[in-house]
Amino acid sequence: MGALNKLLATTRTSRNALFQYGMLSIQQNKIPDAQRFSLACSARRPAAPPPPILENAIRTGKVGSNDLSEARRLAQTDS
Repeated sequence: MGALNKLLATTRTSRNALFQYGMLSIQQNKIPDAQRFSLACSARRPAAPPPPILENAIRTGKVGSNDLSEARRLAQTDS
């Protein structure tokens, strides 16, 4: 969480950081924060929808270990 805070402090437009922050917000049961980060992901790339994993996790309100692994993989490949 600290690393994401530092990243967002330097660049508010990092889609990867916003996505990861959304996933962490869900883990901490902060669904409104996750929704805000999802919207910010959309604003970063209007033509690209928010990552489906994030949207699904917001709907269900929880993130499983497989979702976290997939989120990390996506964050490493998406810029």
